[in-house]
Order: sequence, then structure tokens, then C-alpha cells
Amino acid sequence: MLVKEYRIALPMSVEEYRIAQLYMIQKKSRDESSGEGSGVEIIVNEPYTDGPGGNGQYTYKIYHIGSHLPGWFRAILPKSALRVEEEAWNSYPYTKTRYRCPFVEKFLLEIETKYLNDGGTQENVFKLSQSEIKQRQIGLMLSTTAVMTIALSSPYSNRHTTGLILSTTTVMTIALSSPYSYRHTTGLILSTTAVMTIALSSPYSYRHTTGLILSTTAVMTIALTSPYSNRHTTGLMLSTTAVMTIALTSPYSNRHTTGLILSTTAVMTIALTSLTQIDTHGTHAINNSSYDYCT
Repeated sequence: MLVKEYRIALPMSVEEYRIAQLYMIQKKSRDESSGEGSGVEIIVNEPYTDGPGGNGQYTYKIYHIGSHLPGWFRAILPKSALRVEEEAWNSYPYTKTRYRCPFVEKFLLEIETKYLNDGGTQENVFKLSQSEIKQRQIGLMLSTTAVMTIALSSPYSNRHTTGLILSTTTVMTIALSSPYSYRHTTGLILSTTAVMTIALSSPYSYRHTTGLILSTTAVMTIALTSPYSNRHTTGLMLSTTAVMTIALTSPYSNRHTTGLILSTTAVMTIALTSLTQIDTHGTHAINNSSYDYCT
């Protein structure tokens, strides 16, 4: 038996993540319900008492996974191999999930999850036996309460730049368009409350974008270079804890996007307006422990 423990520190409280968990469950079900040979059947959805974690909600679902397999491989498999059965007991902040595949009778994947306001520092939250502790492997995802994630997506459908921050004082998410479809850059901030550094890898070898945040709680500065020599985007944050302004210049001359943050310490919203025209030369317009919440 393999025992794997994941400790995932998230930039939100247990109370905030309860909403995020419900959203991710619904999003995963929707994502899996597209095309032939896909979909999620909810067979049972009912409350329970005196079960795992005490009282909660029990669900029994069937995931049809045929769409994830090549057609030739799907054609030779029995139908029992194209489905995964999920039983889940949600007694937040404790959840238990069990996966089976009828085609492989001896296969069982069981996930127990506890959500704790401890930053992943507790050692034996599941009360494992000594023999289980010896088998246990721990995977730690490093983050602090100051972690932010930037996702840069492509502008090629409807060519636009959008930015949305759904935040408390500990959570911020920015989505910005990049110039190429199916190519993207991502950045992760591993930080203390005083100094934060962003490293953004570009989609091209030997070309990269970098950003450095030197900050106190009052002033932050971001410099983002583009993947093109002599072309760059810059962003400057001059802020107090109440108001921040971001100006992002695009890699194309005379074309730019701007964003303004009007905020309190609890909620911030970014509105980024982009230019959508195309020039006559054909240049493109600018425009913790578990994965339970993802299943």
C-alpha cells in the first residue's frame, strides 16, 4: 500500500476555501461533460449523519472517461474500463473520497483531506499508525499567505486582455493575455511579507521575462520585460494599502493596456481595457493536502 501525504498551503482561510471547494467541484463536473464518451453522472446526493467526519453530504458519481483515451484504444476496451466510480463524504473541513474502476477490481484510491489554518505545519493530522507513518511520503507545496499566481493566456480568441482580482487581503489572481495562442508564461511568487520576487519564463528558449517586487506593505514596484529585444512591458505600482495603480505598456508602439485598482484592504478589482484594431500591415491587435477540490 502506498501512503502519500500532500501538504498544500493556500493563500486563504479555511472559511474562504469552503466556497472555492464548491466552485471547483462544479467546474470539474462541467469540464468533464463535453463530447461523446464523457460526462459525470450523479447517482446519489444526500445528507448523512454519524459518518466520516460526523455529519455531511454523501455523493456517488460515475465519471465517463472514454473521451480521454485514443479511439483505437477505447475500441478494444470493455465499457467497465471506461468509467470511474467516486464516493465522497463531505463534512467540511474534513472530506473523504474513494475511487474505483470496475474493470480493475483490486484497485482502490482513497483520499482523506483536512483543511486547517496551520500552514501545513502539523505532523500527524490523520492519526496514522507508526507503520503507516513509515510508509508515508510527504509532498510539500511551498507557499505563504502572500503567494500570488499570474496566468498569462492567449489573445487569439476575441483578442482581448482581461484582469480580475477576487481577493481578500491574502488572495489575488491576475489573468493577462499573451501574444501567442497555446503559448503562455506563468509566474509564482514565493515570498515573505517584506520582499517578493517574480520569475516569469517566456515561451521561447533563451528568452524570458522577469519581474522583481521590492516591497513594504505600502509600496511595490513591478518591472516586466517582454520576450522581444528592445520591446518591453512595464508595470509600476505606487500604492498604499488602499489604492494601487498598474500601467502596462504593450510590446507594440502606440498600443497599450491600462489597469486601475481601486481597493480597500478586503476587495480589489482590476479593469484592463485593450485596443482591438489591426493595422493594415497585418500586425495582430494588442489586446492540503489533497486534490479533492479538483475532483
